[in-house]
Amino acid sequence: MSKRCIEAVKTLIIALLMFSAVFLAVKSELYNGLILSVPALSQIAGELSASRKTASYAEGRPVISSAAVPVYVVVTSKYGDHCAIKYDGSALNAFYGRISGLLGEVLTLSSKPEEVGEEEWRLALSSVGLFLDFDNPLPLSSVIKSGDSKISGDRAANSVRRLCIASYQNRVYLYFINESDKIIYRALTTVGQTTLAAYLSEYLPNGANFAFEMGQSYKDVDPYAVLMKTTKVFSASAVNPLYDKITKEKILEQFGINSLLGWQYYESSGSFSFVTEQYTLRINSDGSVSYRVTGSASTSLLKIKSAGPVPADYEVLESARNLVLATVGSVCGSASLQLTGFEYEADKKSGTLTFDYYVNGIPVKTSPYRHAATIGIVGSRITSVQLFFRNYTLLESLEKVMPERQAAVLVSPYKEPALLYLDDGKGRLEPSWTEK
Repeated sequence: MSKRCIEAVKTLIIALLMFSAVFLAVKSELYNGLILSVPALSQIAGELSASRKTASYAEGRPVISSAAVPVYVVVTSKYGDHCAIKYDGSALNAFYGRISGLLGEVLTLSSKPEEVGEEEWRLALSSVGLFLDFDNPLPLSSVIKSGDSKISGDRAANSVRRLCIASYQNRVYLYFINESDKIIYRALTTVGQTTLAAYLSEYLPNGANFAFEMGQSYKDVDPYAVLMKTTKVFSASAVNPLYDKITKEKILEQFGINSLLGWQYYESSGSFSFVTEQYTLRINSDGSVSYRVTGSASTSLLKIKSAGPVPADYEVLESARNLVLATVGSVCGSASLQLTGFEYEADKKSGTLTFDYYVNGIPVKTSPYRHAATIGIVGSRITSVQLFFRNYTLLESLEKVMPERQAAVLVSPYKEPALLYLDDGKGRLEPSWTEK
């Protein structure tokens, strides 16, 4: 064999070894730190990721909780114009179903976050990428099922409402704002530019803008509010489903209660109480239900499923979500249930989670105000539950509402317009603008 042939074979072997290492890194995540640190490897990894079908993300290890679905999303093209999905529950769910695997990979396979300035954040929002707004600050550790994530395990990500995945200087970064101190962070991802572009290519601009892009008329509005050109809101109705769509026996069953092992009390108003020495459960005729442990936390029938002695944030959320879906979520009709509050400290082994109704991507505020569900945690048990059963129907007729951009100029300084449905118990949901 000639010397030239030998050198060619050596070069081919080196190339194959390098390719194999990158391939293993993509598949097993063992060499994630190496990929992030070497731009050439990062780009190759990105191209490998792009070659996989979208469905393969769902089969991978990163898992995202469906309790935390963004309320608004914005896709930005290479020209800097935007396609926003807002006030459209079915479109939001379809979009999130498409990109949730990508988000899971980003949150799992990214470097440790570092602080950046507002100028770079705004540049990211105007670059090829994806912006997500969860409407309420949440710890990213509750969103993703992964103990290895450098993002969700970092204190910088303990209160995140808005995040962005964007191309910047030939790399793809995750950006987010910590709502507690308003510091902006970024983390380098293993996602390639081709992969990111493939997820966004089919979305066409629809005239949406961030407030900071819209000139002096909107200078006092929250700069990262997403403002649509048109505001379309459908009519909706509400009823109390208690006893009609869900029975007392079904509620007892979801709490794991044996009706023979306690005392039952009925009231003339239609309310019902079930009492034992360890806990009480009360079902009120207005659709509200309360469960409270009266003894030690260990006596609760509701145990959090956990792989370790102390539940991780994701495990707490999933156990709470399963209970919420089995109760209020089973009869909520056209509504969806969104995680709106997560305050849990593993070292203190206690916390509170709240869920609220959203109809077609619009939050519902009841009068008097009550969350759809409030879940109290002590140790590895759910020790208190407050539920408010409502059943919502989205109608085909449209409501007359002030356009969003007009509502924006009326808000207080550095606030944003917020559309909601008011549920006063009279059957019809009233769309109304407020601010946040």
